[in-house]
Amino acid sequence: MAANWNVEEALDEVMARIRQGSALAFRPGDSDQLRARYRGPFQAQHDAGADWNLARPRILPMAQLVGFLATTLTSAAALLTGDRPVAVDRQSALLAAYLVSQLCHYPAAAPAVVPFGVYCAGFSPAGISGSLEDHAQLIAPLWAVLDHLQVLPPPRRSPAPVHDTAAPPSERR
Repeated sequence: MAANWNVEEALDEVMARIRQGSALAFRPGDSDQLRARYRGPFQAQHDAGADWNLARPRILPMAQLVGFLATTLTSAAALLTGDRPVAVDRQSALLAAYLVSQLCHYPAAAPAVVPFGVYCAGFSPAGISGSLEDHAQLIAPLWAVLDHLQVLPPPRRSPAPVHDTAAPPSERR
């Protein structure tokens, strides 16, 4: 099945939504690096015949979240150093994209939020200086805020057992 969309045009939309979600500008080189991270998964979906028009309403809000998180992480890092940010720093942009990619793969979210994270498959923390543990002081409070705002889906729980009320208690499952 041939895809009826263009990867570069879809990436243009994604990058525009990332910028729309950010109160700070993205430097061109950083924006290019972020775009390059999405190119492989988008190309794979295109080649597999995926319907971008069907995925777009779920993917673009997640892209906007990348921009928001990149600004938030840049601002939080600036608070720690005393600097005033004028643009999203590359590390914050990469970390934001990685964090949102993990949200895309959150088992409780799929497929309602995104189609199983296929448009950000294979994202890794590569290129982010330090370990994710080093960023924990920024990530943990952010995750708590997202949880409070109910942006994150609830954790998966096993369904409650179903009891057959017509059967005697000894035979109920």
